[in-house]
Amino acid sequence: MRYLTSILTSVVAATLAMGGCSGEGDGQTPNTPGGTGTGTTMNDVQREMGEAADAAGNLLEQKKNEFLTAINRQSEDFDDHLATLRARAEELEGEARLRINGVISSLEQQTIAWRNELASLQDASADAWEEMQTGVQDAADALELAYRDAIDEFSEESP
Repeated sequence: MRYLTSILTSVVAATLAMGGCSGEGDGQTPNTPGGTGTGTTMNDVQREMGEAADAAGNLLEQKKNEFLTAINRQSEDFDDHLATLRARAEELEGEARLRINGVISSLEQQTIAWRNELASLQDASADAWEEMQTGVQDAADALELAYRDAIDEFSEESP
């Protein structure tokens, strides 16, 4: 939404600076010291604002889609990490197997919670989406680190 506000503000300021604004809608404003040159009408400003709003909305939608594509790839990586840990659990015995199974269970629960946040993000309005995006990304980064730490820890564990 901040992008939309910035774009709309810029369009209005630029339009007004170019020649003033006539509320009469006749397309004529005295924008030169002695003449009646063509000025900017209120309809022009409204049209420009509408176009700017559409452009900002499209940009935000594109940004959201790009983010969701990247984050969905990261979600697939989490599935791969879980598969790696499960395969390693099959190789381990005793205490090591109990520990890795506990870690797997914890990571599964964290992944489910993260995916629930992601689902909310996908359905969020533009305003809410910008706010939620950072939280979802931060949680994904923390989860990725937890997976990597677990994989590193248990790859060194002897069966």
